[in-house]
Amino acid sequence: MSETFAQQRRFPRIPSENPVLVKRLDDESVGSFSKTREVGLGGCMFVNDEALGPGTVVEMFISVQGRVIEAKSRIVYERPKGTQFEMGVEFLEMDPVDRVVIERLFGQDPT
Repeated sequence: MSETFAQQRRFPRIPSENPVLVKRLDDESVGSFSKTREVGLGGCMFVNDEALGPGTVVEMFISVQGRVIEAKSRIVYERPKGTQFEMGVEFLEMDPVDRVVIERLFGQDPT
C-alpha cells in the first residue's frame, strides 16, 4: 500500500484475520465466505474470490473475539491479487455494541 493512501485514511487499521460472510444487498443469493486482513474503526480489508465492484453495498458478518459483528458496508476499492481480489470497505452502519468490539482490537477503552 502506498504511503499516500495510508495518509488519506481517517481511521487507522491493524492486521487482523477474522472470518467474514459478505452478502450483496442487491442479490438474494448466499454470500461468500472470506477473511479480513486488516480491520479499522471505519472499515476493513478482505480478500474475495469474485469482484463485487467499487460502490457496491454489502452486508458483512464478521466474527471478532467470539462475537459476530454485523455491518452494512460500501466497497471503496478492489484490487486483483492473484486469482482473488483485495477489497477495502467503509462501514456505513454498525450497532454501537459491535463498534465497541472493534475498538477493543485497538486496545481502546470506549468508556
